[in-house]
Amino acid sequence: MWSIYNVQDLDELKILEIERPDLKSCPSPDESIIDWVEGEWKNLDIETITYKEKIVKKVKDEEGIITEYEEHFTEDENRVNIFENWVKNVKIGDLRNFLRK
Repeated sequence: MWSIYNVQDLDELKILEIERPDLKSCPSPDESIIDWVEGEWKNLDIETITYKEKIVKKVKDEEGIITEYEEHFTEDENRVNIFENWVKNVKIGDLRNFLRK
């Protein structure tokens, strides 16, 4: 039977060893949607990732007059698809990090 009292060198005895898991960071969103992403998407502890419903943009015309217009997130189907695929990649990364723990 093994006993701590039978060990010759107590300095080299490891009773418990803990290693920190190598957590991968959250993948960055595509440049086309980065302004639309809300919250701290870089935070690994975030539960859900959301997008802004609309963004107000300013445009200067040839005469120098600035006009504002609203752009809604769902107006661009490609933007919605890019966002959904990115969120899937984030969730896959979260699962991989969980399995590494």
